[in-house]
Amino acid sequence: MYYFGAGAEKNPSKAAELFQQVASQDYGKAHYALGSMYYSGQDIAKDLFLAHRAYLSAVRQGLAGSQVMVARMYSLGEGIPQDLKEVYFWLVFAEPQEPNRAAYYLNRIGNRLPKADKAKVRENARN
Repeated sequence: MYYFGAGAEKNPSKAAELFQQVASQDYGKAHYALGSMYYSGQDIAKDLFLAHRAYLSAVRQGLAGSQVMVARMYSLGEGIPQDLKEVYFWLVFAEPQEPNRAAYYLNRIGNRLPKADKAKVRENARN
């Protein structure tokens, strides 16, 4: 409502405040929305550390889109150290729910991660 300005005047600060309140009750979509706001820096201060933290909270609630965003952040080293094993882990973890998006990014990794590492990470992600 406040985020999009639908039915109320657009107020991103108020939207972030409300998302934070709902997220404190472990509502995954609110965590994802906060992560997206912090990630883009649109309408609120960009903070990649808080974006990563919010996306991880959404992951705990089973949101595959958050898994892909965590992988993207590890891939680009956005707010966290770049780590191809983490990228691969989160994409494999997201694969059952987001097969097309996960496949797209897995293909982009290509041969940058050795096969032995891929196999070990894939096994860990599936357990």
